[in-house]
Amino acid sequence: MTNPPRNLQTIESHVLDLQRLHPSASGDFTSLLNDISFAAKVVNAEVNKAGLVDILGATGAQNIQGEYVQKLDDYANNVFLKCMGTRGQVCIYGSEELEDPVFVEPDMGIEVVANLMVDKGFHTLPVVDKGRLVGIIGKEDILKTLMPGNRDD
Repeated sequence: MTNPPRNLQTIESHVLDLQRLHPSASGDFTSLLNDISFAAKVVNAEVNKAGLVDILGATGAQNIQGEYVQKLDDYANNVFLKCMGTRGQVCIYGSEELEDPVFVEPDMGIEVVANLMVDKGFHTLPVVDKGRLVGIIGKEDILKTLMPGNRDD
C-alpha cells in the first residue's frame, strides 16, 4: 500500500496559515473562501450519488443563455446561493441559472427585503437604484427598522 503524502492540508488550513502572515487581514476573504469550499463539498457529495437519486436530467426551465437547466446545476446554484451569503461578505450574487442578480431597490418595503434575505439565506443585500449601487442593507438594519418606535407607520 502507498503511503499518503506528507504535506496533506485542507484548503481551510492552508488559507488560515496564509492569513496569519498578514496581521491586518480581517478574515473576510478567508471566510468567503471557506464558504466556497464548503459549497463545493456539498455539491460534490450530491454529484457522487447523482445516479442514485433523482438529480440527473433537465428541470424543464431555461437559463439566460437559452439552455435547459439541469437538475444538478440548479441544485449547485441553490447551494452556492445559501453558502455565499452566510457571513455578509457577498452583497450581490449572479449566475447563469439566475436571470437577474439578487439585489433590492430603495422603494422595496422592509418586509419584502426581510423575506428575500430569509429566502435566499443572505445577511446583506446591495441596494441598487437605476443600475447604480446606492447602499447595502443588512439584517441588523432590518431589525433596527422593525423595532418598536423606529417605524414610520
